Amino acid sequence: MSATFNKVMLLGRVSIPPQLKSSTGGTTICTFSIAINRRYRASDGSYRETADFLELSVFGKTADHCASYLKKGSAVFVEGHLKQESWQDKETGQNRHRLSLVADRVHFVDGTAPIAEAGQIAIDPEVSQALRQSAYTPRSAAQSMLQPPPMPPSPPPNYGNDVPY
Repeated sequence: MSATFNKVMLLGRVSIPPQLKSSTGGTTICTFSIAINRRYRASDGSYRETADFLELSVFGKTADHCASYLKKGSAVFVEGHLKQESWQDKETGQNRHRLSLVADRVHFVDGTAPIAEAGQIAIDPEVSQALRQSAYTPRSAAQSMLQPPPMPPSPPPNYGNDVPY
C-alpha cells in the first residue's frame, strides 16, 4: 500500500476581499486571495522579496465566517489541501486543468473573529501571540508584509570531552 499526503499550510494577508456565493445544492462558498511574501538571496548576494498570490475556496460555516470577518489586509493562517480541477473550454473545446487550493481551516491571526461552533475558524491565542512575537511581524505598508525568520543561534563551544554537546 502506498501512502499519500495532501496538506497545505500558509500564512499571509488577504489581497482580494472574500466573495460569498451559494452552490445549486445550497452550500455556501467563499473565495478570496492571499498574498504570501518570500524573501530570497539574489545572485549578487543582496536580499530580494517577491509575493505569491494564491486564490482559495472555503465551504460551509467557515465560508460564512470568512465572508463576515475578513477584509483586505487581514492576516490569516490557512490549512487546506490541493485539488485538481478539469473542464472543457466552451470557446475552444480544449481540455483545461487548474490546481486549486481548498481551505479546511482558517485561523484569523488578527484576532477579529469569534470561534466557530464546528471549530473550523479559530482565534488561537497561542498561535496569534507567537506570530506577533516571531519574526513574522507586520512592517510599514511601504515595505513587505512579513519578515524572514531569524537565523538560528550558533551551537555552544565544546571545551573538552567532559562537557557533552
